[in-house]
Amino acid sequence: MDTRIVKTKAKLIEALSALTREKSVEDISVSELCKKAGVNRTTFYKYYKLPSDVGKESFDRHMEEMMEKMHHTVPGGMYETLLFCCREYQKNYLIAKQVFPGFQVSSEMIQNLYLNLWRPDMIRDIDRLYFIAGGASAVVRHWLEQEPEEAPETVAKKLGRMTQAVLKS
Repeated sequence: MDTRIVKTKAKLIEALSALTREKSVEDISVSELCKKAGVNRTTFYKYYKLPSDVGKESFDRHMEEMMEKMHHTVPGGMYETLLFCCREYQKNYLIAKQVFPGFQVSSEMIQNLYLNLWRPDMIRDIDRLYFIAGGASAVVRHWLEQEPEEAPETVAKKLGRMTQAVLKS
């Protein structure tokens, strides 16, 4: 990506982070965000529709980095992979909530991550994989939004048991 684009997006993320300390992301206007970031409105609209899109893109990028890291460092076992993901979800979610108080987890983002965890040799039935991913995303989203202090180990075990139950049926 062009370094100018990277710098512009970094300015917008920094400005959004600063503004969300004063008010919710929903109450921040594009003009206000652009002024704080020193970015032209036209430039903003090249990449985003709303200020909240800046926060979502930042979080999604962290999740992509997490996936990349996971594929290079986590051993192949299901529990270890789920535990790694749950720890990263919790860490990134708590950071995102501090930086962007109105932040909400996207079920689609969690589902896509879960879909990328599995190899074809583990689950051959694509419909079953989507069923598992949809259920797992609902469990993770509920955990993060309702009980974020629950240990990642507990959630990983729960997801592992549920996944195994679906695979055995």
